[in-house]
Amino acid sequence: MTRIDEQTQTPHWVGRDDLAPGRIAIPVALPLELRIHGRGGQGGVTCAKLIASLFANHGAFVQAFGEYGSERTGAPVRAYVRVGREVIKNRNRVYRPDHLLVLDRGLLTEETMEGVPEEGLVLLNTPESSGDRAACFDGLSLAMVDATAIAAAHGIGSSSRVIVNTTMVGAYCRAVGLPARSLEEVFTAAGLSAADLDAAREAFDAVSVRKGGSRRNGRGKGLGAPWRTRRKSLPQACEFRSGQGPRPATTSSR
Repeated sequence: MTRIDEQTQTPHWVGRDDLAPGRIAIPVALPLELRIHGRGGQGGVTCAKLIASLFANHGAFVQAFGEYGSERTGAPVRAYVRVGREVIKNRNRVYRPDHLLVLDRGLLTEETMEGVPEEGLVLLNTPESSGDRAACFDGLSLAMVDATAIAAAHGIGSSSRVIVNTTMVGAYCRAVGLPARSLEEVFTAAGLSAADLDAAREAFDAVSVRKGGSRRNGRGKGLGAPWRTRRKSLPQACEFRSGQGPRPATTSSR
């Protein structure tokens, strides 16, 4: 498990005899960096800490911390996770995330996508399926789940402010190939409710995943150029609209 110092946001490793760092059973290449984009009140930082705990319980060293632009509800918030086989000393923001989680599809802009490698993973909270937007994320692995609907159905948050963090953790667990049983251990240790765990399990089953390219030989090898460097704009099939995610470009019928 991990402990996160709430004041300094410094992560500490708590070892496990049965899952020592030299015996990692994690189905993704390490080291790994994640960036989470959400809004104030959605629980983005808690989402980062839960994901860090998932990997820590499988024998990795982890780091998780948040970055707050504003404390008001609804303001954009970023959180970061690093996972590795050795003690993590880098305290910088994550600029080239292997995995990108977007808790609110209204935050999915070209700036949000900046730095994502060609063979990265994007997990998006949306009612659409991954097949609907495959062309918008060519080369990337794409996972989509309607976390808002699932969390609302389980009464997480309120009707005006649904909290999707725990639901997204369940979807992420499935997207990276971790077993569903990992959720219960982490959620119980964090003191989360039965509703949070049920929502996470439902998201685990419901997430739509479309695999892109595969990483090879660890970090930095076999990767394409970062998304924004490789592609100055979206493919012709898609376009960004202010405050919204990518959607198919419409053709005028005049």
